[in-house]
Amino acid sequence: MEESESDQEKRPEQGTFKEQLRLQKYSERTVNEYDRYFELFAKETTNGEVTQDAINIFIINNNNQMARAMLKRYLDWTNQDRDFKIPKIRGREGSKENQIKPLKLEDIQRFANEAANKNLSSALLIILGFQTGLRISEILNLIPENISFPELLVRGTGKNRVVFEQAITQEVADIIVNICDLKHEGDRIWPFNRHTAWKRLNKLSLKIFQRPFHPHLLRHSCGSFLNENGFGIDEIAMYLNHEWVNQGIVTMRYAHKDRIKVVDKVRNLMKENF
Repeated sequence: MEESESDQEKRPEQGTFKEQLRLQKYSERTVNEYDRYFELFAKETTNGEVTQDAINIFIINNNNQMARAMLKRYLDWTNQDRDFKIPKIRGREGSKENQIKPLKLEDIQRFANEAANKNLSSALLIILGFQTGLRISEILNLIPENISFPELLVRGTGKNRVVFEQAITQEVADIIVNICDLKHEGDRIWPFNRHTAWKRLNKLSLKIFQRPFHPHLLRHSCGSFLNENGFGIDEIAMYLNHEWVNQGIVTMRYAHKDRIKVVDKVRNLMKENF
């Protein structure tokens, strides 16, 4: 069965696009770079049809200006530039330009609600990351035995073998119970790695906020939220288990019972808002 003209217009045609670039007097180096990214973009399409999801996933996996420029040129050439939106790139990863501002409480709630519509585990990852302030790698290594349900605490060992004890609300504990009912003892709560978690949350963030998202931002957002609600710098540093706290700079100002007070204070704040 032959393709209609409309079907042919939708299909990414690598050879034709490459020829068009040369006709436009692009340098051979740029043509080859565009060609390489075009191959990657074509793999994200369904039968060659351009969709917003395909564009989002491509940008997530190829977060640089060259990939974005190639995509813009292709959409312009195929007269689809008004049909789709290319997510903004906020500079190179790790640069000051790429430091995304912490999310507000309402953004976290919206983010978690949208995630819950597709996957409860992803929603739990968002809420737990915000409530505990743990690093994403620390959260992904959690097993059911790390959760103290009577005390509403998450206990474990994190970066640099630092022992943590973080607050959770009853609502989060209930969600964990539902997920852990399906798991064997000793299994991790999240059966995927940090890269997969980042891709899932970044894809959702691009859809909701039209901007990239990094799971470590949950930790930053937690600290920012505590600061906005009257927590001191020492309290925030202790709750987030900052390395310099454990080196003794702040530890001497807090006995263990003082840290428990901070954890309880955080739990009460989160309970009021979730």
